[in-house]
Amino acid sequence: AFAVYQILPRLNDLPAAPSRWGLPLLVIAFLQAWIGTLAHWTFVARIALPISVAGTILYWKGPRHLRAFAFPLLLSLLMITPP
Repeated sequence: AFAVYQILPRLNDLPAAPSRWGLPLLVIAFLQAWIGTLAHWTFVARIALPISVAGTILYWKGPRHLRAFAFPLLLSLLMITPP
């Protein structure tokens, strides 16, 4: 949360340019979470959350905002325990 808080002033200056490329990311993340849950692959199911967040940011705000959120998203991958 602190990493996102640090980039908030920079986000206000970025123009929103929504991209439809976020929708396939959301679908992939949904399928990954669904298959990972059904097959009891916890790592696969958990890694779907940062992918869905990236897809949501890309779909609603665009690639510039996704680039601004790159560090917090990559940092959130460290919270997922490896298999």
